[in-house]
Amino acid sequence: MHQIRRRPREQKDSLLDRYVARFGQLLDRNRVEIALRIAKENAEAAAEAAQAANQAKSDFLAIASHELRTPLTSVIGSLGLMRGGAVGELSGQAQQMIDIAYKNSDRLISLINNILDIERIESGRMEFDLLPVDITELVKRSLEDNKAYADQYNVSFVFVRMLPRMKVQGDAEKLTQVLTNLLSNAAKFSHPGDQVEIAITRHGGLIRVSVKDHGPGIPPKFLNSVFEKFTQVDASDSRQRSGSGLGLSICKAIVEQHGGAIGIDSECGNGTTFFFDLPIAGPRLGKGSAAAEDADKPSTVAVDPPTLSTSGRA
Repeated sequence: MHQIRRRPREQKDSLLDRYVARFGQLLDRNRVEIALRIAKENAEAAAEAAQAANQAKSDFLAIASHELRTPLTSVIGSLGLMRGGAVGELSGQAQQMIDIAYKNSDRLISLINNILDIERIESGRMEFDLLPVDITELVKRSLEDNKAYADQYNVSFVFVRMLPRMKVQGDAEKLTQVLTNLLSNAAKFSHPGDQVEIAITRHGGLIRVSVKDHGPGIPPKFLNSVFEKFTQVDASDSRQRSGSGLGLSICKAIVEQHGGAIGIDSECGNGTTFFFDLPIAGPRLGKGSAAAEDADKPSTVAVDPPTLSTSGRA
């Protein structure tokens, strides 16, 4: 006859404690899994809502830009004809009012284009057609295209150093946009009668384009934020020069999309130099080549500018 052995009470209590502990662990794990699942579902819903809001913003900007830019183009075209005398000679006061309307319409179109560019960049929809581009010829065209703007400030552009027949890998239209912004800023912040110096040099394995003015310079507190959106820099306490604060941010994005970098060197009272570096495309020029020898020859692009007062600065 077999005897039935009973476990001691202490052993039963220990086994029960283990069951309770194990159940607690499973319960805690289940709660964690539920919390993680809910958090994931909330995150996915928030991402979908953000994507929908982003798309709505893009659609709004596209529609608004079209609805605004179309009539503005017509307005600025008509104002341009009137400025050119298409409707006959205007009185001095009428001519002044037409000039003000024309300049402000042009600024508004520029602002619309900048906002659209920022939206395309942030959404990754700005397209680039990267091809070998003769950087010297591109800069020369940009100087010619922006000469009239510099004339408004009695400023001239001087090409102090070039690299003929040197090509970079880039989108000519987008690089022209960068140059236009840097040149117009340099002219705008220069003193009347100043020269803005443009140079193309080798910088390591890259090509550097620099635009140097002799204006008031940029205060140190702005140097780290000058390429951020909506940053507007003035050497004085009150801004005297117009701008959307988007141009340099767009320039930075465009240059970086080319695999390059943009930078600034400035000192209050001693002017500012903006520069950007781009990858070289094609064979490099030899040191003793004719093109390399021509690189040190300065070339003034603009003719003697007219003397203008500073009261008309935008």
